[in-house]
Amino acid sequence: MECGNKEMGAPNQTHEVIEITGFITRSEAIEPDSLYKNCYKLLNEEEKARANRFLHPKPRREFVQTRAALRGLLARWTGIPAPTIEFSLTAAGKPFVAMGGCHFNVSHSHGVSLIGICKNQALGVDLEEIRDLPSREGLARRWFHPQEVIALETSGWDPHTFFAIWTAKEAVVKALGTGLGFGMDEVWIDAKLPGKPLLCQLGKSPNGHFNWILQGNVLQGTHLACVAYQGPQLPIVWRELGNPLDCIK
Repeated sequence: MECGNKEMGAPNQTHEVIEITGFITRSEAIEPDSLYKNCYKLLNEEEKARANRFLHPKPRREFVQTRAALRGLLARWTGIPAPTIEFSLTAAGKPFVAMGGCHFNVSHSHGVSLIGICKNQALGVDLEEIRDLPSREGLARRWFHPQEVIALETSGWDPHTFFAIWTAKEAVVKALGTGLGFGMDEVWIDAKLPGKPLLCQLGKSPNGHFNWILQGNVLQGTHLACVAYQGPQLPIVWRELGNPLDCIK
């Protein structure tokens, strides 16, 4: 699938849309000291304290970059200055921005981060680097739906198919925001059509979830992403940026 316009602009406030932004968080994307300082100053005191608790620089850097990018993107949507945005929690504990009515979700994997934003619509996003994961067969046989295992066997345990299923399952669970009262083997994803995974089962009852909309995409040529939400269908704008500071400009 082809991504949308890579230039940042204000979201379309006339029509409700979902904006999915992927960006590089590897240290080589920009000079590390400059990146860290410019991102760090956008965080609130609680986020700075969380960042300072990381023992290793890599996860600390990725956390700071991703939180700063999230604040930059939400500032565009809400008109609230990035450092002053305050987060509220749903009854299930999922964060959102009450002042601007913005729902969001975040994922990151191996040097790339992903942020999904939508007004008045809960959503989930997931991101995974497409890689030859040696344990994928064992993971699938333990955690996946039997029909997903059959599809993977048919594909010869193709990594792209595995991560298409994985990211779609995770995006659905994150969109729910409540966790699962059942196992991941009761979330059945049909990933036959590239970029258009289908949710066939959620819980005990199959074929009862036609109001769920899922869309997949390949980012940076190396990562597979998926967004999931419950209808009605909304336009989805995908953006790829070079680094988190592009989200703040």
